[in-house]
Parts: sequence; C-alpha cells; structure tokens
Amino acid sequence: MLILFSDKHKQDLSFLTQLSEEFLHELCQKAVEFIVDGGNEKIFAAAARTLQIDEAVIRNLIDGVSFLLVESSKLQISERDFNDSVAALSYPEPLAKALLQLYLDNRGAIREKLASLPAPIPHYKNLEWRLEAQVASRLHPLGAEVEPAFTLRLATSNVPATQTAMQGVLAPASNDA
Repeated sequence: MLILFSDKHKQDLSFLTQLSEEFLHELCQKAVEFIVDGGNEKIFAAAARTLQIDEAVIRNLIDGVSFLLVESSKLQISERDFNDSVAALSYPEPLAKALLQLYLDNRGAIREKLASLPAPIPHYKNLEWRLEAQVASRLHPLGAEVEPAFTLRLATSNVPATQTAMQGVLAPASNDA
C-alpha cells in the first residue's frame, strides 16, 4: 500500500533535499518528538534557531515528516512500500534511506501513541427492540390488516464513558392511494 501525498505535503517535504545529513537527522528527531509528545511551539523555535531557517519552514517540514511517519505507522506499510512511497517524492537515495531508518526505528512508538489516543467513534452497548401490533379493536372489523411497528432503542458509549441512546419506531408504509 502506498502513501499518497497531497500537493501541500509534497511542498512541505521538498525542502528536505536542501538540508545536510546532520540537520536532517535532528529535524527528523524533532518530528518524532512532535508526534509522541504533542505539539510544542518551542520545538519549532529551537529547531529554527539551530538550523538557521525560518520558523514557518520548520513547522511545515515537521508537519510533512510527521504526516509521512504517522500514515506509514497507521497503515503498517512494509519497507518496500515505504521506499516506493518516498520514491514518488524523487528524493536522493541517502535521504530516502535516512527516512526509512527513521520509520523503522520509531514505528512502534508512533503506533503506541496512536493507540493511546481516544477514539471518537461510539461503540455498541445495547440494543432493545419491541414489536407492537394491534390484535383487535372495536373500530376495525375482523379480518382488517394488521399494522406492526418495531420500536428500537440503540445504546452506544464513547471512550470517556459517556452513553448515548437513540430511539425510533419503524412502521410499514401505508398503501393508501
């Protein structure tokens, strides 16, 4: 499975080719810190001072490398697929190898961080249902059509232990013309 890069990500990552290997390694470590420890404005400012580059460029580079590492870790892509994805960016071989090594060294920590994030998707908790049908009535003659109705109640829960219940009635459509 290959990672598809948007034009913005390609633009953010294009500046990597202009960095020396030493600065590249430091910038990649900052990107891993950014993923694992969360966003901190001090990371961008310190890296900008160290690399003598504009802070906005550093922010875009770290965002781009973070996207590459997070998507690769989330999809658990193989080394071959990672290399093929990076090849789409037309990087020189030493840069591609450095990024691959960074991915291999840190994918476990990144996956742990991704797993620890709360999932916003509600999970099934309970489903209650009831079938209602009128069996007899003085107003309707014998042999009249029975109209059943299902009452459903779906209970879900989110990770922070909040519960939500939805209730609805399903009744057949009437054929009155």
